[in-house]
Amino acid sequence: MTRRGFLDPTSAETLAAIMAVQLCTEMGMKQVQLEGDAKVVVDAVNSLLPDESATGHLTEDLRIALHSFTSWELGYVRREGNNVAHILASLAVQNEMDRVWFYEPPDCIRETLHAEALALQCMT
Repeated sequence: MTRRGFLDPTSAETLAAIMAVQLCTEMGMKQVQLEGDAKVVVDAVNSLLPDESATGHLTEDLRIALHSFTSWELGYVRREGNNVAHILASLAVQNEMDRVWFYEPPDCIRETLHAEALALQCMT
């Protein structure tokens, strides 16, 4: 089963970012650094120009939510740069309910998460 109601990937990516920001707010975070693989969303949010696209209202909602933090960054990362996020996004499309993990990652990403963590350690 897949989630219904998303008309296009840009809307889905922007709504996912809004939900991530809402979670950060609920957790009491004051500074956030987010990454996304939807370049069009990242560029629209980071732009100083109004977003006149069909998803401009979502972009504005995300901007407003981000400005509630004392500092924030939204950066672009190619999909290949974060396989864990891609796996989780695929899982989210197949599930009807929202899920959040804080301490133990789900089994479906455990190996990939470990491999990406090791790769990051090697880079530093």
